[in-house]
Amino acid sequence: QVEESEVTQDVWRLFEQQASEQGGRIAVREGAQSWSYSELLSRVAHWSGVLSGEGVTAGDAVGVLLERGMDAVTALLAIVRVAAGMCRWMRSTRQSG
Repeated sequence: QVEESEVTQDVWRLFEQQASEQGGRIAVREGAQSWSYSELLSRVAHWSGVLSGEGVTAGDAVGVLLERGMDAVTALLAIVRVAAGMCRWMRSTRQSG
């Protein structure tokens, strides 16, 4: 059986390889905005540094509350980079009033 940490490492290794080989190509797009693999890697490096600076280490659970989009992709890859675990996806609805 494959351990979650092995899968996380594989995901990060594949992303890094893609960023290295295809740095100028579009990695994510949201509407009219897009980031290349190099840009995404830079943003992921920043946020994984923030996570590490806050004491997040391998195996820690990190929750993410973001709408789907480029920021969510960045957050999830940053979590993968520090080898932390992700909490399960939960949909929430905002209630007014």
